[in-house]
Amino acid sequence: MKKTIAFAAAASLATTAALAEHHEKGEMKYETPELTGVFMGDGFSATMAPQGVFAAAGTEAGVVFVIGKYGAKDGMIWFKDIMPPADASDEEKACATENKGKYSYTMDGDTVTFALDEDPCPGRAGNIDGASMTRWTPPAEE
Repeated sequence: MKKTIAFAAAASLATTAALAEHHEKGEMKYETPELTGVFMGDGFSATMAPQGVFAAAGTEAGVVFVIGKYGAKDGMIWFKDIMPPADASDEEKACATENKGKYSYTMDGDTVTFALDEDPCPGRAGNIDGASMTRWTPPAEE
């Protein structure tokens, strides 16, 4: 489990740094430092970079990897995929790369929970609506 978490975190961080240039100008910018970092959910992890890019990996039905853009402000967040899951249908891929999904979010300590506001893509909405993630903190070195 530790190796899986460390691998997912390292891969996510490297990917988000490389994709920072894809953040679109003029969109709702990332203005919420509380969402920065590596987060762990039930069967998935996500890295949210302050440049407005994210990478998420899930393990429930094999390994699913998503890379995308986001913006967050005043309790609202949007997501738009750059690289949707490889196993998604062509229709789901087109929807997720062409449309933003909008959600509200709440923070309770280091745990963030999302609630659907508007997302035309049922695959993405089904994964994000109601999802909770807790910021991962590496264990202290001994």
